[in-house]
Amino acid sequence: MKVGQFKYIDSMQFMASSLANLAKNLGTDKPLTKRHFKNFSSEHIDLITRKGVYPYEYIDSHDRFKETELPSIHDFYSTLGGEITQDNYKHAQKVWKEFGCKNLGEYHDLYLKTDVLLLADVWTKFQQTAMHHYGLDPSHYVSAPALSWDGMLKMTGIRIELFTDMTMHDFTEKAKRGGIAMAGHRFLKANNPKMGDSFNPSKPTTWISYVDANNLCYPWLLPKYQSALPS
Repeated sequence: MKVGQFKYIDSMQFMASSLANLAKNLGTDKPLTKRHFKNFSSEHIDLITRKGVYPYEYIDSHDRFKETELPSIHDFYSTLGGEITQDNYKHAQKVWKEFGCKNLGEYHDLYLKTDVLLLADVWTKFQQTAMHHYGLDPSHYVSAPALSWDGMLKMTGIRIELFTDMTMHDFTEKAKRGGIAMAGHRFLKANNPKMGDSFNPSKPTTWISYVDANNLCYPWLLPKYQSALPS
């Protein structure tokens, strides 16, 4: 997506791994992060050149940022990641102390800053690697398959011919398959009179409904919101 001079691409479409693992793979090669924190000691830089720890679900209002103590280890629980380890919590405590965070808002800002800088270092390294091996800049692509396709064409020098045989064309067309796009919910529990003895009248009445809609995007959704989308 492009907005003015800015272009937004999803790094997960190129490197399908967590930022923690990607940053770890870089080792000490994090020039952008180190440059930003150049006035800090090497001990400080060691602390922020790894993925930080954040209490995502604990932050439920702006007032949380005014709190003057780091939340407990249990407050770092997240539905996706579960509980954090003691080592990760000790890391969060050390970051809070060494960087002199006065409140959770300052810790929040530091976390976001290091997150962005680490991802910038990861992307820059990936960009340099692709430029070195293929002479192609990943920033001009939307995904790794698109980048690898151009890399294949460039490195092999092959020219792919257009289909001239109708049989080949029909074979390819028939091999196309659409993918399922859905919002899945792993467990649903109904409670209504049609359930017989399982119905509990003291609880709210609920039903399970299956909805299947085909070709949602272009014929219905896109025309409604096309004028609001960036060009």
